[in-house]
Amino acid sequence: SAFELCNALTEVTIPEGVISIGYNAFGFCKALTKVTIPNSMTTIVHHAFQSCKALTEIIFGNGLTIIQQSAFYYCSSLQQVTIPASVTSIEDGAFGCCFALTAINVAEGNTAYCSENGVLFSNDKTTLVQYPAGKPETSYIIPEGVATITDGAFESCNRLMTVSIPSSMTTIERRAFLYCSSLTEMTVLATTPPTVGNVNAFLDVSRTIPVYVPVASLEAYKAADVWKEFTNLQAISGTAIDTPSMPESISIQGGMLHNPNGLTVSIYDLTGRLVYSGNATTVELPAGIYVVSCNGASCKAVF
Repeated sequence: SAFELCNALTEVTIPEGVISIGYNAFGFCKALTKVTIPNSMTTIVHHAFQSCKALTEIIFGNGLTIIQQSAFYYCSSLQQVTIPASVTSIEDGAFGCCFALTAINVAEGNTAYCSENGVLFSNDKTTLVQYPAGKPETSYIIPEGVATITDGAFESCNRLMTVSIPSSMTTIERRAFLYCSSLTEMTVLATTPPTVGNVNAFLDVSRTIPVYVPVASLEAYKAADVWKEFTNLQAISGTAIDTPSMPESISIQGGMLHNPNGLTVSIYDLTGRLVYSGNATTVELPAGIYVVSCNGASCKAVF
């Protein structure tokens, strides 16, 4: 806490030769706008720059290997960061609650991490590390192949209204969706309910929102820890559209919509974007969850 609450400090250039700075070293320096990290520094320790709410620019040195827990937590003016190729470890919440942060980019050549549309993943894309809290989108489809959502990955992402969790998901760590109070709907495609760290993973998420799960797994979700707290669990089918008001002739088989009677059908992705409209007898789309509308009825279907 060497410079904690130095409220007139606006810019910091840490000299070459410094390897690490201490816990909370520049915490709560509310006027700090720019930080330059030297090439000699290998570790930014936990909470080092937490709550530097005016911080807009970080220049990382090319020797940095570790960014510890909550290092830049609540730096609410930070808009973009680029992780150097040298970084091998980014701990939970390193960039959590950065409400203006729209993208976390990763330098070419980094073997531990990658970025897709500004979202930070492990290099093999099996772990979602951080979703920037400032991304403007209201809907997000987590890519297939992701198995773990880390602690605090979506914390306070208050713009998100809908999220789709892939069939590959096995673990949702504690605080993963903490304070995501704007969520109105979730889709979880995993046939086995993902293990949830604790109830804080969805703290402040309404337990009455619809949560769509595979039809064969509905009872398993109703019995699973944390998931059973959601009172509006609903089944989706990967083989047919079983909403009573939907025409019986329309079905999903083999990842394709079958419409033998040539009815007019509209199909939307989970962001609300129209991806098909017409009366073709078969419609093929990339794998995913869609909303199918026909004759005034709408329902979700898995392609």
